[in-house]
Amino acid sequence: MPNSTFNIVLKTNKEILKLLGDRIKKERISQNLQQEELAIKSELSIRAIQRLEQTGEIGTQKLIIILRALNRLSQIDVFMDFSDELEELSYEEFKNKSKEQNKKRVFKIKDNLKNQW
Repeated sequence: MPNSTFNIVLKTNKEILKLLGDRIKKERISQNLQQEELAIKSELSIRAIQRLEQTGEIGTQKLIIILRALNRLSQIDVFMDFSDELEELSYEEFKNKSKEQNKKRVFKIKDNLKNQW
């Protein structure tokens, strides 16, 4: 077993979360992004970015959004092989796809409300 894997097994959950935050911060800095820029790019609050970098605590959905904004979403594939299920989208493509899905959801709700009357 590689030394780094062995070391992570000995760490507490809180320590592992801190490592996650440190890794995200390191990646953000390597891309010459300020926290504010990443917040804008990911459409999350600056506070969410700060909390992630300081504590590693973040919801799964927000983590995916940040990884996508950093163009590092494919790193999840190191842990899980999603090659058959995932479609690689740029962040702009993802936002457009999400907007379309939200529009469909709104129209479906409106239709359901009309049918109730």
